Amino acid sequence: MISFSVIVPTYNRKEQLEKCIESIKNQDFDKNDFEVIVVDGGSTDSTNEFLETQGVVCIMLEERVGPGKARNLGGRKAKGKYLAFTDSDCLVPRDWLSKLKSGYDRRSNVSGVGGSTYNPEKSVFAQHENFIYTKYVTKQEEYASRARDEAPFALGNMSYDRELFLALGGFNESIPYFVSGEDADFKERLLQKGHTVLFVPITVIHNHTYTLKNFYNQSLQRGAGRLFDSRKKENPQNVVEILLRLVVTPLYFLAKLAAFRGNLRMTFVDSLFFVFSNLGKLIYYKKVMQIKI
Repeated sequence: MISFSVIVPTYNRKEQLEKCIESIKNQDFDKNDFEVIVVDGGSTDSTNEFLETQGVVCIMLEERVGPGKARNLGGRKAKGKYLAFTDSDCLVPRDWLSKLKSGYDRRSNVSGVGGSTYNPEKSVFAQHENFIYTKYVTKQEEYASRARDEAPFALGNMSYDRELFLALGGFNESIPYFVSGEDADFKERLLQKGHTVLFVPITVIHNHTYTLKNFYNQSLQRGAGRLFDSRKKENPQNVVEILLRLVVTPLYFLAKLAAFRGNLRMTFVDSLFFVFSNLGKLIYYKKVMQIKI
């Protein structure tokens, strides 16, 4: 059995996917001890033609599916002892698999090993993404994570024991692509079974280029994800509560202005995120309430 199956879901990201696969193939890890599985969600660019030349395992879907289902398909096809997940707009460091494997070898009690992500783009949207992620990182050194809202869980830089992953049913396939959070949802189920995941200080570069439009869409998805999470906790936010949150946006802005020590750019973007994420809850409210938990 090989050590790792690296699973990369993609959709219309050929140029970014090329760089991602190159970074995976450039590992200092034994080339015969891992495989690469790309799950393409019905791309309409030339992704298919590119993949035919790469010597990777390809799962070609006719249409776009939720990220959980795409990754599960890869997991069921995998031959590795461990499933290593990253995204097609990510670049993994050369020692990525080596450090993940070292975590499993040194800590026999862990069921997952992962690290952090970082967006090097200079835009304020990318800076906000990095700010959001750092809230989940306890410290920049190795530690056992036993809390849901604590790194590691982001699927740009995460791995799990394959047998356990499949035994727990993988990611919740009922979570559609417009709702984020299938990564944290799986980690929560893993922890509830008494398992532990390990954070290792290794960073994957997230080369996501932001525009106002995709920042808006991502914020909607995260808002829908938070609504779904509140529903799982049997304390779902109702429409009135969400509308009230939008009404108090000026107060939120002032509070964040103090938190960001007068940084107007970050305060403005964080307030936009607050507004967009709550709009996401309203836009997807009915659909989120119908998702199978």
